[in-house]
Amino acid sequence: MQLSLTLGFLLSYSVGPYVDPMILAAVSGAVPIAFLVAFFPMPESPYVLVARDDNEGASRTLAWLRGLSRSQVSKELMVIQVRVLITRRRRYRNKLARFRDFENFNHCYLEDNER
Repeated sequence: MQLSLTLGFLLSYSVGPYVDPMILAAVSGAVPIAFLVAFFPMPESPYVLVARDDNEGASRTLAWLRGLSRSQVSKELMVIQVRVLITRRRRYRNKLARFRDFENFNHCYLEDNER
């Protein structure tokens, strides 16, 4: 983000004084439009697809990104599935840890409300 802002300022300050403001606006607007056109067909991340339980889509995406067949990326897909599963378990454990000591939580809550 910072690089994009810096390059935008550099373009404006270096080219801006020498061209018409409409041309500068068109050139400055062309960059984000080109970015949008270039990244629109980009598929979703395999990690996101596995997290959404779309293993078929994750396999297709991974094969497309690597330029390999689906059978060749099956091991990498299994690694991604394991990592997503580990992340889910950690998040679940963290949610449980918040309420594990409910008595202390209740005590702090009542103490804060009495003030």
